[in-house]
Amino acid sequence: MSITYFVFSLTSIILIVKSNPTHEDEKRLKDNLLLNYRKDIRPVIDLFTSVDIYTDLDLHTLYDLDFVNNILKARYMIGSYWTDAYLIWKPSEYNNITEINLPRQEIWTPSLIMCNSVNEPDDTNINQETKIYYDGTVEMWSLKYIETYCQVNAYTYPFDEHKCEIHICVAVQSIRQTRIQKMYYKNLNVTENYKWDINMFGVVFQENDAGSQASAVMYLRRKPTVGIIAMLIPTVMMTVLTIFVFVLPPESGEKVSLATTIFLSNVLYLVEIDKNTPKNSKYPSLLMLYLMLLSMLSGMVTLGSVVISK
Repeated sequence: MSITYFVFSLTSIILIVKSNPTHEDEKRLKDNLLLNYRKDIRPVIDLFTSVDIYTDLDLHTLYDLDFVNNILKARYMIGSYWTDAYLIWKPSEYNNITEINLPRQEIWTPSLIMCNSVNEPDDTNINQETKIYYDGTVEMWSLKYIETYCQVNAYTYPFDEHKCEIHICVAVQSIRQTRIQKMYYKNLNVTENYKWDINMFGVVFQENDAGSQASAVMYLRRKPTVGIIAMLIPTVMMTVLTIFVFVLPPESGEKVSLATTIFLSNVLYLVEIDKNTPKNSKYPSLLMLYLMLLSMLSGMVTLGSVVISK
């Protein structure tokens, strides 16, 4: 009985040891995969077959929307998935290894760029690793800070809403070589933004002879903050004071000085607000139009006060 138990235990130990992948198994697998591997050649058997890329665009942190210069500043988690026909193996031949990691610079990777980027994205993940599965699926992630162009609409400023698009393109290669097949995206909201409400939905795909492109749509709505209220209070007060100039009797001797002070205040406030609004908005700001009208009315009141005082 004891001999049978000993043999059974020994067999179980051997099976367990054999089922656990070792360092040598992974080393042998990587050596075999990279042997004669060319990272400058697309990973397809038939060169007339395109490499289909599946992308994942996740908003990590929204830092700011530069309202004046039309620039969206944010950090994104960007994921890419594709199939490499030359990175396929049978797990049974390598002690049941089903996935490995390889440095990005050792294998073929797609040339994905932000088409509407206004800066050179930081590539701090240049030495990152890619995850490769036994069926040839390659997974690659990177965390990048990117500034993109966003056409703002100042019409309802400071209660404004904006539609920003983030375009991911395949650089250099045509759709017959590499194309974006599908894109997923979401708002991770790692750091809450107290200035903007963020909604992300809708994906647009475009393909032509020049290449493949996927666009994610981001909607931003400005939150009502104390700064907005503080900006509107002077506008309301100057409107009220401009009206009350008419109430002040001419013989008081202060009518002209009050009207002049209000006029100059309107002009200075108009100039200050103009510095904080974009110059290339599709529609002019209603607040700017109102302040211009208020300045003109205040100037007419000042002239009228001068005439009446004489």
